[in-house]
Amino acid sequence: MKSQQQERYQRMLDYEREQAEKELVENAHFITAFQEHCKSIGITLTNQHFSYITPIGIVATYPNLVAALNEELKPDKDRLYDFMQLKSVYGNTLMPGVMSSEGGKFMLLAHPYFRRGFHEGNNFAPDFLEKFWRLKLPSVQSALALDPNRVRVNMNARAYMEKDTWMGAAFNSDIASIPDGLVQLRPSPELDEWDIKLVFANTHMLDVRWSTDKKGVIKTFEAEEFKTIDVSINIDGVDYFPARYIHAEFELNNGNFRHLDGAIHLYTYEEYTERIEADLRYNAKNDWQIKAKPVKLFRIDGVFNLEVWAELISHFFTGDPLIHEYFEGKYPEHLQDWLDAKKQQNL
Repeated sequence: MKSQQQERYQRMLDYEREQAEKELVENAHFITAFQEHCKSIGITLTNQHFSYITPIGIVATYPNLVAALNEELKPDKDRLYDFMQLKSVYGNTLMPGVMSSEGGKFMLLAHPYFRRGFHEGNNFAPDFLEKFWRLKLPSVQSALALDPNRVRVNMNARAYMEKDTWMGAAFNSDIASIPDGLVQLRPSPELDEWDIKLVFANTHMLDVRWSTDKKGVIKTFEAEEFKTIDVSINIDGVDYFPARYIHAEFELNNGNFRHLDGAIHLYTYEEYTERIEADLRYNAKNDWQIKAKPVKLFRIDGVFNLEVWAELISHFFTGDPLIHEYFEGKYPEHLQDWLDAKKQQNL
């Protein structure tokens, strides 16, 4: 006999299925138009290739669909698309991360690893894409990863928005004076598994490293964030453990950054368990080399200042208070208040 909780869950699933069927029927004209467009370029899509996802809309899924639809746009070796070229062709932005050509039959989507929990069925995590979209730096070239296998096909102006209170951290340090070396940050040791899931977005640790080249010209920043072991991505039947990674270069002679890129590093179980017991110097100190699978998500090249760098990094590591602790020497105020209250309860 089913419990009340099981019955409620089943009712929720039934409701979601009914809503999806309704949306597919109501948007049948968009689906048909897109099928005809795909057929004209040699791609046959059946109704099984279409689904309704609440945070996104009507989605068509097909291997390497974006590449087939966009022969005029060529990604680089890292599978990133030049952002200015992207906007010149698909400049009709419904929201940051969702864009189409004027009068087009589909909308391009930013890569699913920009979404909450790295899951393709969730909304975009706040607010990195919005900050990236709003950059107005004439001396900068930027590039972005797209969802390679999916596009949105309902061309109305409906969008599902999620907002939270995540704010970027300030960083007022003199970059040149920061000593080379590595810092490793972890959540407060008094927190239990549920606390880490709730207020640290399942973050296990954050590694930060600065290094200067032999000529004393370029100072390099790296940061890699590991989630707890229950956060994984299944690709072709293999579980990978995602780590967000940032790389940046600072020119000491002019006091500006010249490069910033972000990626997801996908670790196998064996690599993950080795890496979380070490730091960013693991490969330099061990014979067995960890070679995580990188998925580049964005790149910026040109001249930009410390404020742009700190804001983009803060929002790339959205939900992780450890980046605030590194930049500001403390947790966000609301989290510190919560931690203080928890300590009082445990006294």
